[in-house]
Amino acid sequence: GGVLLVAVLGAAWWWSYTARTAPAFSDAREAYENILSAQQSFDQFDLEQAMFSFHAAHERTGARAQGGRALAAYVHNAFAFLAQWGTSGVGADVLALEQEALGAAEKLAQGMEPLFQVSFSSLFHMKSGYAGAMAGELIGDALLGVREASAAFREVQEIITELKDEGALSEDARAQIAAFAPQFSLVSAHAEQLAAYLKLAVWALGVERPRKFLLVAQESAVARPTGGAIRSVGVITTQGGAITNIVFDDVYGVDGQLQANIVPPEPIQKIATAWALHDANWFLDFPLSAKKIAYFYQKSGGGEVDGVIALNEHAVKKILALTGPVAGDDGVPVNSESRRGLVRTDVLRALAEVLPTFSGDNVRALVQTIQESIREKDILVWLAERDHQDMIVQEGWSGGIISEPGADYLAVVSSDMSDDTAEVREDVWKETSIAANGDIVNTVAVQFIPQGNSADAGHERYVRIYVPAGSELLETSGFTAMTIAPQIDYVKERFVVDEDLVASERAARIDASGMRIFEESGKTVFGGWVTVGEKNATAIVRYRLPFSFTRDAAPAPMAFIFQKQPGVSAGIHFSLVVPEGMQATDADGNNLSAFSSEGTADIIIRATIK
Repeated sequence: GGVLLVAVLGAAWWWSYTARTAPAFSDAREAYENILSAQQSFDQFDLEQAMFSFHAAHERTGARAQGGRALAAYVHNAFAFLAQWGTSGVGADVLALEQEALGAAEKLAQGMEPLFQVSFSSLFHMKSGYAGAMAGELIGDALLGVREASAAFREVQEIITELKDEGALSEDARAQIAAFAPQFSLVSAHAEQLAAYLKLAVWALGVERPRKFLLVAQESAVARPTGGAIRSVGVITTQGGAITNIVFDDVYGVDGQLQANIVPPEPIQKIATAWALHDANWFLDFPLSAKKIAYFYQKSGGGEVDGVIALNEHAVKKILALTGPVAGDDGVPVNSESRRGLVRTDVLRALAEVLPTFSGDNVRALVQTIQESIREKDILVWLAERDHQDMIVQEGWSGGIISEPGADYLAVVSSDMSDDTAEVREDVWKETSIAANGDIVNTVAVQFIPQGNSADAGHERYVRIYVPAGSELLETSGFTAMTIAPQIDYVKERFVVDEDLVASERAARIDASGMRIFEESGKTVFGGWVTVGEKNATAIVRYRLPFSFTRDAAPAPMAFIFQKQPGVSAGIHFSLVVPEGMQATDADGNNLSAFSSEGTADIIIRATIK
């Protein structure tokens, strides 16, 4: 018995000595570094590398519970005081914290395993069927594992907080915890975000009940607020964890079934007597336009939908670059170099048949293409379920109006009032002038540049310029005066008035220059007509902002927001004129007196003026 007691004491002493001399959290740091690498690979859809990194984390966390240290760990509580001997001791609580952190990492590594069984083909269960588990089922299993890991991460965070408040903790132990905490917090935050993604995927793939999403394909050569004129409508059905059906129809075929008479926006009355699905994307704020699209689809006999996805020709071109040519019903190949017909119903149907065959590098390239198209607003998403839509907004996928208190905002939105294609490039020039008394006056010039022979001598565009609410219009030039007379008596014909249009037009007024001024989506809007012919046309507005610049010893950065119109090629040129003796710089100290960008995405410039 004495010999056994000496052996146990000796083992505990040896373990405590090595624990004191070895760096604390060394195993945990390596495991968490592997997890961070795996999460980065997963974000890039490199599942092979992600699986390798998660496996390395699993090996690291599993090794901790094996070998000679297991005996010492077993008797650790009985001899915890040994671990705290010496001035550089780590402490029993710190070692226990590392064990908990490793356990949480192990749960995350195990929870992710079902995801590596997901193949691109498992997302589809249509005509040919799929023999393995559906993607949604595997994602649901991973969601349970990630949630369990997130709960473990929260418990570890509680321990970290308690230890930080513990007065008896040595300075060395505090330093070790402080060094590990940022890495731990990053992994924990990634796990929470991953759980939100997985929850959205389970919902969208119809694991709980069938889902139906509307896909509207827009022709960008006919400018409209959300990416172009709607040409085709697709219905994507999901059930049991996979896409079960995709069908496409011409938008006018859907409109032919419309059972409602709605008064259209006034500019549309120039070309149509009633509002319908093909003109439903009238608002720059995509969530609002998406609700109109869903409404008209429902009133055409299609029923309710769980979401609306809009994509334009630019997104289709990028996808065709990956798939290669596809043939429509006429047998003529359509590829990424084609200038017309990319959003025809038959072309989209052929494209939908090719995509499920993707695998390996093609899938990774497709995901990257979709991510790029979302970033450049060539793909927009709206979901009917509020919690999931909130996530879409947070991720910047919604195409909603950007709102930031105290920011100077600008969006230029063109709408072609005909079905004729007219490729026109826009260059937006904005000068912001801050007077000595703090008044801020903006001058915005929009130059319309026809491309090739695409525009005739009488092509007309309705242009809306969105600015901060309460801005005062001072001067305009380059706009064409036009009076729109309704083609029918809407009251007599008992047409229904749209509530959102009424809200924006209730306080609308026409100023002396003929500009229409109204409120929409929390912004003041200046609306007018521009005639684009064979030569360039330029429209100019000058207005005063509703707020002033205030001199401050420690000024906060002033934000200048440029929101891109989807589907429109537009260059952005910005100059900032500040009072004499002052200078505007960005966070790196660069002078911001002038700025230019191609405007492929939304732009936010933050200037410190002092």
